[in-house]
Amino acid sequence: MKKLILSAGYLLLIGTSACQCSPPITAQKIEHDIVGKSISVTGFRTGKPDTWTFKQDDETKITVAGSTCHANEARITIDIKTRSFAGIAIAKASGRLRLSYERVGDEWILRKVENESFKVDEIIIGSPPG
Repeated sequence: MKKLILSAGYLLLIGTSACQCSPPITAQKIEHDIVGKSISVTGFRTGKPDTWTFKQDDETKITVAGSTCHANEARITIDIKTRSFAGIAIAKASGRLRLSYERVGDEWILRKVENESFKVDEIIIGSPPG
């Protein structure tokens, strides 16, 4: 019984760090792959549509929430928290994204990013450096 519990715990840990694709699509790979991708979000406090573009220098934390993998296609659901810096402003956003990957040769290529619940949480405006 103890071995079964440890195995279930190990599978849960693996499921949150990478999908079961071969080669695996890790949170680190996803963080790299979403750089430059844009998604539609509801604007903070305005309720109007806006766009969020992921940048390389954003502070980002990704958790793989689920995945399905077939021969040449993978769908991965992630929970993401990110913080972006633009001049004196800091924008914080979080939520769930659905990613579609295509296998090309031995590599997984991110083809589509869909917004499930990703939204801007907060925008902080600071003062310019003095």
